[in-house]
Amino acid sequence: MPNYARAFCHRPHVMALWAQLQNGIRREMDKRRFELATFAAAHALKSTACSIAHGKVLAQFIPAEDVLAIGRGETPSSLTPAEAALIAFARKVAVDATTVTADDVQGLKRHAFSDGEIFDIAATSAARSFWTKLLDALGVEADAAVQKLGHVWKWAGQFRTTEKNIGVHPSRIGPDLRQLIDDCGYQIEHGSYPPDELLARFHHRLVVIHPNGNGRHSRLAADLLVVALGQPRLTWGSAKLVDAGQTRQRYAAALRAADAHDIRPLLQFVRS
Repeated sequence: MPNYARAFCHRPHVMALWAQLQNGIRREMDKRRFELATFAAAHALKSTACSIAHGKVLAQFIPAEDVLAIGRGETPSSLTPAEAALIAFARKVAVDATTVTADDVQGLKRHAFSDGEIFDIAATSAARSFWTKLLDALGVEADAAVQKLGHVWKWAGQFRTTEKNIGVHPSRIGPDLRQLIDDCGYQIEHGSYPPDELLARFHHRLVVIHPNGNGRHSRLAADLLVVALGQPRLTWGSAKLVDAGQTRQRYAAALRAADAHDIRPLLQFVRS
């Protein structure tokens, strides 16, 4: 049972009324517009659980990376100007509806939204505000699967912006990654290397670039590539490389050998 359902056990009829309200609002709306408005409101209200749940649904209509872009306040190309206006209006209603002006409403009308459709957007955002604030007031925590996401570092998913003891200059990360991906695609298509050697070389170049200052990222990327190639999973010395020890020393030595254009130690290590 989700955590929010437990909060309503004292007033189950209110839960039923909430479901009716949601269904009534949703009935008149295009599904994509409903999810855009809901996600925009949930994100503006800083509701992690609702943002994740409705972001997942929204990704059925637009690319997942565009959902993340909306969360960053950007306007991806997959959105129409009307949808961008819808999102801005939904956010404003959610954060502080008293700041909505006649100009905001007219802005939606210039994008051909009818009075009824503007009502739907406002109702969707206001309803999300009710839901989020009620759960926050009752101290309802996100479900366990969502709580785990709260332990992700704030910089996750972003390129590093400072220089480290390894890795290219931050200004080179984007171009060098693009070149690595292009080269890897060519090597796969033309069979330039045996699969294990291709994986080892890919991993080493990603370490050299060091996009986010975290070595585990480059190992994870290689693990994802090996799955995509249909090859057996890599074993990485059969030990936890986050722990200092002999295995980590072997790993570091293999990377240094690859720096000197000898890929053999790393090739052996990833399967040891």
